[in-house]
Parts: sequence; C-alpha cells; structure tokens
Amino acid sequence: AGAIWLDDAAGHARARACLDAYQRQRHARAAAEREAERRAGTAETFLGNLRARPVQTLAVLLAMAGIVALVLALPWWFLSR
Repeated sequence: AGAIWLDDAAGHARARACLDAYQRQRHARAAAEREAERRAGTAETFLGNLRARPVQTLAVLLAMAGIVALVLALPWWFLSR
C-alpha cells in the first residue's frame, strides 16, 4: 500500500486515481514479464531454487517451519503457565 502526504483533502481523489493507474500499469508489466519468463523457461521455480541453492532453500524452509512452530507453541506455552 502506498502512502502520500496531501496538504488538502481536495487532492485525494486525484492522488488516488494516479496511484491506482500506476498500480494497474505495474501489475500489467509484472504479469507480462512473469509470463515471458515462464514461456522462455527462465522463471524461478521451487525445484530450480532447490537445485541451484539447496542449502539456502532448505535453511529457509527450516526457518519457516520454526516460525510456524513458535507461533503455534508459544500461546499454548504461555497459557499453560
């Protein structure tokens, strides 16, 4: 979400329209780039990352599992005390 400082409320509609137009253009450009990479076979995939950087990929997966475990275990641990 973008944020901008306005001196008056009258500029809100114009600023919102500009931000919305920018986001639409950015989305269209990113989607086109992603599709071009997919068609060319150069898009990053999970298996591609695992083959190229196995240690980093597995470390990230372990970190994610650890965070999920903490999020699920800490409330139980605090409530059981």
